[in-house]
Amino acid sequence: MTFLAPPDPIGLDELYTEGVIFGSGRPTILLPTLASQKPKSAALDTIAVAWDFSRSAARALADSIPILSKAKSVRVFTIVNEKSIAAERLSEGLEQHLRIHGIDTTLERVDADGRAAGKAIEDYVIGNHADMLVMGAFGHSRLVEFVLGGATRSILRHPPVPVLFSY
Repeated sequence: MTFLAPPDPIGLDELYTEGVIFGSGRPTILLPTLASQKPKSAALDTIAVAWDFSRSAARALADSIPILSKAKSVRVFTIVNEKSIAAERLSEGLEQHLRIHGIDTTLERVDADGRAAGKAIEDYVIGNHADMLVMGAFGHSRLVEFVLGGATRSILRHPPVPVLFSY
């Protein structure tokens, strides 16, 4: 596992951070900058898991099992009405899988309500006082990401809490 600080959006930091996340084959924890925030306890009591049924989300979930098993509260959420996801798929199967690992979880659907996925994720994490976010990193071409943005890029640039990314 690799720990990184958020990249400086102007410069090579961002390319390096993306290279580690997408090229290492290992989970990466991105630590938020704390300059504008009060110091927070290092406890990981509440962990939010962004779930979109993708391969990278499944990988992030699997990579985070040892951390999730120590949390007091695990909240798995799917952003709906932002991209094409069959919301009814938010399944008991996922809950059952986590229960096998001794992890009780809350499954939720969160309406994007006109927000970009990255903003909806950030709002959810902050609103639920999560201590960590677990999410899959999704890579588009750099041009598509530059033009369209994307949840991964949004959270990469402004992580609200420590974020475990897997690709």
